[in-house]
Amino acid sequence: MEGITYLFYSRDLLHTVLELLNNAGNVQFWGEELGVEPDGSRMRAEIMDSDLFLAEQATVFRWHGRLSFALGVQLLVDEAVVSWSGAHYIYPIRIRVVNIRDRTVQLVTVGFIPHVEKPIARTAAARRRASTSRNAVLQRCLAVILRHIVDASQTGVAVDFLGQQTLTAVPRVIGLVADQLGERVMVCLMGNSCELCCSHCVVRRGVEGGREGVGVAARDVSSLLDAELEAAIIRDRDPRLSLRKQLGAEHSAVAFVPALGAVWGLATDNKQLLDNIYFDVLHVWKLGVVRMVAQRFPSFLRVACAGKDARLGPVADSLKALNLRAWEQGHLFVPSPTPQGYVCLFF
Repeated sequence: MEGITYLFYSRDLLHTVLELLNNAGNVQFWGEELGVEPDGSRMRAEIMDSDLFLAEQATVFRWHGRLSFALGVQLLVDEAVVSWSGAHYIYPIRIRVVNIRDRTVQLVTVGFIPHVEKPIARTAAARRRASTSRNAVLQRCLAVILRHIVDASQTGVAVDFLGQQTLTAVPRVIGLVADQLGERVMVCLMGNSCELCCSHCVVRRGVEGGREGVGVAARDVSSLLDAELEAAIIRDRDPRLSLRKQLGAEHSAVAFVPALGAVWGLATDNKQLLDNIYFDVLHVWKLGVVRMVAQRFPSFLRVACAGKDARLGPVADSLKALNLRAWEQGHLFVPSPTPQGYVCLFF
């Protein structure tokens, strides 16, 4: 890439997911609604009864019949510093299969995206090459990992379980867990100096956080991907930045196509490419954001409930409920100097 060779360590995502599934002790195939409250609200306990998963499950049933199930995969991408014989920046990609219901949350590393260094020369050409390499290396590494799961997300994979009927597993990317900078890079949006700072809607920078920014329209996934694809074709023909200004002005995007868009369900059917972005709870945990939110949450509920007592009660109960929610979602990851775990080979 730009005259530099990058070394990428990876394993195939589909093979890893199927091996985890076949060797799991407890597997849940289908999600279900837990019930509807009298006020119209719906109970939720974890990811498999969320609107996101149930929508994808309905689509899988419609395309593949009732003997199929949505095989949900969460992707976790974050920068890490590895100090073994010196400090090196890498971007590990870890996955979690939401259908596996074992007691421990299984996080498996499937790749280490190489870090692209900052340009030494302070010129526009050097900055352009570094920016191009940074986006291109990431998307190419993702394409390598996803190359088999892209086809399987449309056609499905037959899975045999001992003593049970053969089912069709249809992989779906149910969540992308990253910080804001990481998720915008994953979907090829500008990280700074942009007009549209939100990844989900088209609120303008001048009105975000105010009354004028309430109720703005959501981003159109199809329009975004079409514009990125057209700009990427132009970039390959002519690298001048002036030819991509329209893409940045209209969509606050860069001239690359996200590899995740090739997975069925993210740019087709329910178009969940931007809806499946999660916050990395570990980041807000370290900064104490959860505790700050818990201190103000009862007061907010008291106002929102027209003066009635908040359902969650005092600050201690609110903090407990917020912590419990993260545990149920499986998004709390305890930092550890040991590896996150790897798939064992069974012969």
